[in-house]
Order: sequence, then structure tokens, then C-alpha cells
Amino acid sequence: MRPTHGIHIAALDHLRAFAALLVIAWHVAHTSVHCAGICSGSQLPQTWPWLAWIEQGHTGVSLFLVLSGYVFAHLTEGKELRVLPFWRNRLLRLMPLLAFWMIVNGLGDAWRHGSFSLSAFLDDPAGAWTVFLELRYYLLLPLLLWLGRRLGPYWAVFAILGLIGWRYEIWRHHGSVQYAAYWTLVGRLDQFLLGGLFFALQRRFPSATRWRWAGGLALLTLWACYGAFARGGGAWPGNNSPSAWWVILPTLDGLAYGALIVAYASLPLRGRLGDAFGALGRWSYSLYLNHFAVIGLLLPFAARWIPFPEGLLSRLAYAGVLLMPPVVVLSALSYRWIECPWLGLRRPYLRPVAPVAAGPRRDAAMVATG
Repeated sequence: MRPTHGIHIAALDHLRAFAALLVIAWHVAHTSVHCAGICSGSQLPQTWPWLAWIEQGHTGVSLFLVLSGYVFAHLTEGKELRVLPFWRNRLLRLMPLLAFWMIVNGLGDAWRHGSFSLSAFLDDPAGAWTVFLELRYYLLLPLLLWLGRRLGPYWAVFAILGLIGWRYEIWRHHGSVQYAAYWTLVGRLDQFLLGGLFFALQRRFPSATRWRWAGGLALLTLWACYGAFARGGGAWPGNNSPSAWWVILPTLDGLAYGALIVAYASLPLRGRLGDAFGALGRWSYSLYLNHFAVIGLLLPFAARWIPFPEGLLSRLAYAGVLLMPPVVVLSALSYRWIECPWLGLRRPYLRPVAPVAAGPRRDAAMVATG
């Protein structure tokens, strides 16, 4: 399904697929069969440091959010956002599959307890927190674009420094900032902003070769940082980690993934493998929401016959053989029959920016703060 404004970058589908696979790896690594799904208290035994980035696969959420910032910077370059049609389109994109899982959760609760509960239908399914986080960003996007047009794209640098300072103050006063850094806009808004900022940098410095070097260096740096982060305890189940890493980790993710997006978007991508990975990217929203149900339902059953192993590599191999095929099939079906019918109802929501009669020239990438 092509976007409403005709801009489609195949490389971004690959990165969406990679982000979804990182999140699935995170949940597989921290799953307990005894709780029939993802247990917040389940801890993976310590593994090799070079696997820490994969084991801490919650970073896939960061990649999704940086991608959102980059994509909307690209879409809105030189354009004016029509706010109500934009919000309508985003609801059509996100809510049908989310509503489906809310209904399934409600019906499952009624079947288990033998009675109907409205609150069970209104409960968020697992993974929905990121959907509502994105919706808050979409509410802010018109304001961010307005600021970008008046201040230029690099105002986002000061906003990001302010967010880092805010997280530092939370950590200094409360001894932990994990909850705010992981679950809220205090920790995630700079990732949206960095996606837009890297789009502006790409427009100003278009050399693909330099960006490929920058992307590779950024990933190596992030890999090393996650090794140190994991040795310090990683993501704590109780959301109260005392680690100061949480002050800067969202920004480190944003910087590394921003460079990766620009570098990867410059690569020539051809072949059947690329097409297959692109399909996974188009289904990434379904992959993200559907895998919770597959893990929760199939893993306890599969573990009766083939015990769920310890260690990250064995768990990933186990999931790849037994759990991922049904996740992919279910996601292809939900994309085709739940997402696509609503995507076809979207309408254009951008129009050219009215020319400015006087004043200093602004770069078209000023809207990159989206």
C-alpha cells in the first residue's frame, strides 16, 4: 500500500522490518513459559556482550520512532499540513488493527471469567503503548512544523538538549529515570526530532559515501554502548533502574538510527531477498501487534514437546523455527484484511506552502522537525 502522497522509499520498509524483528527478539529473550507469554520479571541469563544490542531489542521501538520523524520530515518538505485530514489518516492507519486486538482481548476475558466487562474491552493490548505514544506525537506535529518554519530545522538541537536536561533532573531528584525515558514523550520526543533533523542534514550534506561511513560508525558506537548498558543491568523489569544511562540512551538511539536511516536509504536495493524483507516492513505494524498473541498462545503448547531453551541464540533459533512462521502468516493476513481496507480510505493532507514575500530564505528542510 503506497502512501497517500506517493513517496515510497523501499529502504525504509527494510528498516521497519528490522525494527519489528528487534522488538520480537526482545520479547522472546524475556519470555517465561510459565506466565503463558511475556513476563516482565523474566530475566535472560547473562550472555556475550556483543549480543547485548539484540538482547536489549526494546531499542527497535526507538528505530520505529526515528523512522516516523524522518518520514514526516520527507513528506512535509515544502508542504503545509492540513491538520484534520492528517489526524484522520493517522487514525485510519493505526486504529483498525488496534481495535481488533482490543475486541479480541475483551472477548477472551469474557470467556475466561464467564462474564462481560466493558473495562476488559477498553484495556490496551500488549504493545499498544507505542501506538498511543505515536498519536501524541501526531497531535504535536503541527506545532513542531510551525516552529521549524519560523526557527529553522536546527531549533530541534536545543529541544533535544532540553529533553536530556529534563531527564537528568528526574534522575537526580528521584534516583531513576527509566520509566520516563522508556514510556513517555520525555524520553521519546527527541527520537522523533532526530529523525527530522537527520533529514535536514541529508538535504544539506547529500554525499552518500560519507553517510554510509557515518551510519556504520554510528552502529558500532551504539553496539558498544549497549554492551556497557547491559553490563550495568540493562532494562529493569520494575522500570526503576538507577542507571544514568537512561538520561542519554534515547538520544544515543536517535543519533545512531538517524545516521543509519540516511545511510541505508542511499543503498541500491534489488533482488528477491530485498523484496521479501520489504514485505515484512509493510507488515511491520501487524508483526508488532500480532507477535504478542502468537508467543502467548503457541509457546506454552510448543514447550510441552520441545523445551524452551536458555540463552539468547538458542531462544532466537527456537522462535525463528517455531514461532515466526505463524507470526508472519497472521501478519500478512491482518495487513490484507484488516489494515488495507482502511488504508484505502485515506486522503491527501498536504498542500504547497504559500510563498513568503519577504524575509530571510529558509531551507525547504525546515519542516524536518516533524
